[in-house]
Amino acid sequence: MLPINLADYDEATYHFGFTLTANMMYLTLRPEDDYRDSWHPYQEELYWMPIVDSLKYSNIQTVPTPGFSVGIVANLRLTDYLDLRVVPGMTFSWREVRHDFITVKNGAEGTHIVKDDVESVFIDLPFMLKYKAMRINNFRPYVITGLEYKYDLLSNSKKRNEMNAKQIVKLSPNDIYFTIGAGFDFYMFWFKLGVELRMAFGTFDLLKRQGIDDNFATASINALRSKQFNIIFTFE
Repeated sequence: MLPINLADYDEATYHFGFTLTANMMYLTLRPEDDYRDSWHPYQEELYWMPIVDSLKYSNIQTVPTPGFSVGIVANLRLTDYLDLRVVPGMTFSWREVRHDFITVKNGAEGTHIVKDDVESVFIDLPFMLKYKAMRINNFRPYVITGLEYKYDLLSNSKKRNEMNAKQIVKLSPNDIYFTIGAGFDFYMFWFKLGVELRMAFGTFDLLKRQGIDDNFATASINALRSKQFNIIFTFE
């Protein structure tokens, strides 16, 4: 029979730790129904396009990209099977929107692709409930859910430097995510290791609109929301 590690660990009222996370973040994009229908004359402010007579969309899509997160765990024991967890941290990631255009220049049709990279550094503040099953020797399965507030420090909705001016779409900095996941806690000799898979679904439409000052690309998007898939390693 295996020795029982950290036998009294779960009896503590509170404990602390840290997390290391590999994530995949992407945007869920819903275009307007007629976004492919209209031709647009070239304008000087479209510096992300070559000079053409006119252009229109052939497709618009998002591409998932990898990132990572670090966080600090504060865990409060509510019952034998339920914990309240607060895990403030930071997430480093970027998201990509790909714009495919049909262009016309001097009567000849062509194509042009613009990759719109949105770099982000988030401050994360999640509040979660962790429901634990009965411990079996040195491991214990659990499920976890909650809400997470994120603030993007590099939000291009407020920056006016040259790098962000080249981006087609502008994103708002604030979002609230609904999170759900499951994992296992492994009781080691000196610490507890958690391995968890978690999905986070952004609830806000992140697209920054400016009314009549919107370019046609922004006007072609109905809604833009964020999603994040996480593989989390917790050391407590």
